[in-house]
Amino acid sequence: MLKRLVGYAAYMAGTTSFVSLITFAVSLLGFKTRSKDSVGDYYTYLLIYGVTQALLISGVNSTVQKIGAEAEENRLRFAKLAYLGFAIITLVLSLVGIAVGLSLRWSYGLAFLGAPWIVVWWWAQYILRSNLDYRREARLIIFASLSTSLLQLAFLTLTTYADALIYGDVIALVLSGGFALYVIKLAVGVSVLQILRTPLPREFLKESFQFMVPLWLSGQVFTLNSHLSGALIRAKVGAAGMGAYGVMQTLYGFANKPLEFLKSASLPGLVQEKSDKATLYRELLRILLVVYPLLVVGVAATSPLIFVLTGMADKWPEVPLMLFASALGAPAYALEMVANQYAIALGRPRIQLYAQITQAAALLIVLYPAVHYYGIYGALVASSFTTVLHALAYAVMLWRIDNASMKTGLRWMAYTTVATGACGYPVYLSQSYEHGWLVGIPISFGWLLFCVAVRMVSREDFRRVQRAVAGLRRR
Repeated sequence: MLKRLVGYAAYMAGTTSFVSLITFAVSLLGFKTRSKDSVGDYYTYLLIYGVTQALLISGVNSTVQKIGAEAEENRLRFAKLAYLGFAIITLVLSLVGIAVGLSLRWSYGLAFLGAPWIVVWWWAQYILRSNLDYRREARLIIFASLSTSLLQLAFLTLTTYADALIYGDVIALVLSGGFALYVIKLAVGVSVLQILRTPLPREFLKESFQFMVPLWLSGQVFTLNSHLSGALIRAKVGAAGMGAYGVMQTLYGFANKPLEFLKSASLPGLVQEKSDKATLYRELLRILLVVYPLLVVGVAATSPLIFVLTGMADKWPEVPLMLFASALGAPAYALEMVANQYAIALGRPRIQLYAQITQAAALLIVLYPAVHYYGIYGALVASSFTTVLHALAYAVMLWRIDNASMKTGLRWMAYTTVATGACGYPVYLSQSYEHGWLVGIPISFGWLLFCVAVRMVSREDFRRVQRAVAGLRRR
């Protein structure tokens, strides 16, 4: 199963990397050609439709992937729910969007108009992922990324609109959602009419609803927490500061993509693994803890070079230090990534809710003084601190179920957190030098040697990589 999941992640990362690079480049163009306030407004727009999206799909993702992975007929039933739900929310949110656009501003109203299309796009992805249908999922992602990139590029280069990023994004959402409606039909292998005729047994609806409720509540806690935090950050540092925060997230998002695919595949993989879920969990965690913090430190190291090459070094001077401040929470984030999926695969969705409440309560306590005294940097350190608490909450609640795996995971997290700080500090010091980004090369080798020393990487891992490369050459 591990080989299948890693193969899924590798295929998804490989096939979508080029379009991800295009999306990243277009985002950089927007950051360069539009004002800091305009970039901040764009991320405010994303926050608005993010809230709407969370209200409608929180809990759905894990429910579809877990219950859909158990039987083919369940995927067909979820396809029908996707079509019915899309019709209802399109009607409701269109009215809301028009009202918001007329009464406030259209950049906010467009967030509501675009939300139904991104919701059905995610539904399609969850249905595909429940069966690890990676080819169709890759096409779905590529279509959405290319639509967004090309339309935003057109608005950025052919118009002078301050909200060019928003206009390109919302049109791409409609196109991507329309494509997702077609892909859902392909995923289940029957016509739309047959999907709509599919019965929805009461037991299926009851099981899905009961499983989803704590996950939905967890999603609302997360959304409320993140958006209250975002509102506080914007209130304290302004639209320009919010823009810098968004730039930092974009840089991290590009690096996170390969690991996000592995995380996404881990839930259906853990559900389908019948013999030894604990071993699969530890292997997935080990991969994430070895690779993810190194990617984060690598992004922090190369960010000054990216800004110099794109001519934005003077516009966003604060971002490299922000990246370093965020890197400290990377190992804890890696642990919570897979521990969350492990808890759901074990049929314990309430663990996610309790862990989310723990993080939200801690962040609400520490965020205001951190932002008040240290600005955006304080917010990032506070976020890293509460991410560690979030990971610890998962470990504590899963301890009775699998204390051996939790003990191993916490030990690995401690090792890699210390190593991330040790690697990140010279990266931070080197950023004032012209070729300071080159420090990332010896740091990468040092990280690998460290992982070997603490037995997180073995000789067999090198052999696996060698066999994988040899297999690619033969193809």
